[in-house]
Amino acid sequence: NTDDRVAKVGLDSHRTFSTATARDAEGKVVWRKRLEHADRRPLREELRTWPKGTPVVLEGTFGWGWLSDELSAAGLEPHLASSKKVAAWRDARGLAKSNRTDADLLSELWTQQPRWWEVWLVPPEVRSQREWLRYRMTLVRLQTGLKNRIHAILHRHGIVHGESDLFGTAGRRFLSLLIAPNDATLPESARAMLKGYLQLLDQLRRQIANVTREIRGQITRTPAGERLRTLPGIDYILSYTILAEVGRMERFRSAKHLAAYSLLAPRAYDSGDD
Repeated sequence: NTDDRVAKVGLDSHRTFSTATARDAEGKVVWRKRLEHADRRPLREELRTWPKGTPVVLEGTFGWGWLSDELSAAGLEPHLASSKKVAAWRDARGLAKSNRTDADLLSELWTQQPRWWEVWLVPPEVRSQREWLRYRMTLVRLQTGLKNRIHAILHRHGIVHGESDLFGTAGRRFLSLLIAPNDATLPESARAMLKGYLQLLDQLRRQIANVTREIRGQITRTPAGERLRTLPGIDYILSYTILAEVGRMERFRSAKHLAAYSLLAPRAYDSGDD
């Protein structure tokens, strides 16, 4: 039941459904459809009815990753559009936002040359690596928060420790004495909090160690990653985190564009004569 008239599709994706607009080679609307996300089987069946190799433009918003994977698996050609640029284009045309309008606009983008709207569609393997690295970053942040709370308990009760690293071997020995049942240095409530935080900290450390081993097993060393490791303060994990987040370096026209993408370059919005 393939409709061979379809030459391009715009897909406005949401959490539970997507709205699709298909156009022929002349730009005329062939059909508009609503695709439900809850059951993947009918979604996949629908995508397989679209002509193989059809370019499908969707915004880089919620859920674009799995949806682009489904499009690729169906033999289609997903392309990612900048949500900010699409919104500005819609506003410039004086159109009110709606699901149908957005799908229609996305279906028109394929003929826009140059492709000012297109952004890099991150491949599945890079997205997987990002998830692992971001997961580890989240665990490390939680670990830092727990350490800060433990420090706060000691500060609140005026306890000064002589260890340079409260969470090293000697420091943990000091903390274990504070949570001992026969120790009265801390009140019962603070001792219970400290004990609970230390248990959580140990669990987090185990998880961080496990995910670090997983990441090391997955990451393939590259010249770019090894060069980053020569910079002060950048270790093995951080160097490949940077590479995963940046993606293809060649997609940036200059170092300034890379700095802007990384939010490291100051931006000014000036108006007026002053």
